[in-house]
Amino acid sequence: MDKRCVLCFNYLFNRHVPGIDKDTDFGSCDLCYWRTLLEEAESKEQRAPSGGMMMSAITTQQVRKIYAIGNALGIVERDNDQDNLHILIDTLTGKESVKALGYCEAEDVIRELRRRQGDSPRPRPRRPKQHPETSGGATEGQQRRIWQLMYSLERLDREPSTATLGERLCGIIKRELKVDCTPKNPFLWLDSQVANKLIEIIKGYVKSAERR
Repeated sequence: MDKRCVLCFNYLFNRHVPGIDKDTDFGSCDLCYWRTLLEEAESKEQRAPSGGMMMSAITTQQVRKIYAIGNALGIVERDNDQDNLHILIDTLTGKESVKALGYCEAEDVIRELRRRQGDSPRPRPRRPKQHPETSGGATEGQQRRIWQLMYSLERLDREPSTATLGERLCGIIKRELKVDCTPKNPFLWLDSQVANKLIEIIKGYVKSAERR
């Protein structure tokens, strides 16, 4: 069978093994399938030390599943934070990235991706992200560049962050520029000159993350 595992990219094998649930399988080989189930079981034990499920961040296994199924559906574009996968996540949860999802939100995204995998729909057209300008403030180009750098920084994270990308950007602005802001409008009090300074600061953050 000329089909590869969406996780390890080896050819599928031993698909006849008893116990594999075809309804929950997302295109992995049998080894990745059982390993993912085991990791999920261990993750659930860690999240519920007192016998109850606690709110928690997205797990590594969930991140892997989302990108694996997204790749299989053809809705993931490398280095594009506005691809159809991110549009789907924004529509379902209001979050801007995979790593910003909580555990339950990630399960909702995975459930929808699996449904689409069964239906095999055509990818939705890309929705351009708006970057409104204010008089004398950061230009649309500057805002776009800042968000691009923030997504690059996020991709270099060793562990998923519980903070949204907007919250992380505000943290950098407050710490480095001593300017107050909100995640929904982080550029409100930035002029063009300060925005250029912010771009260089975030470039430094990216370079430091790349050296880790």
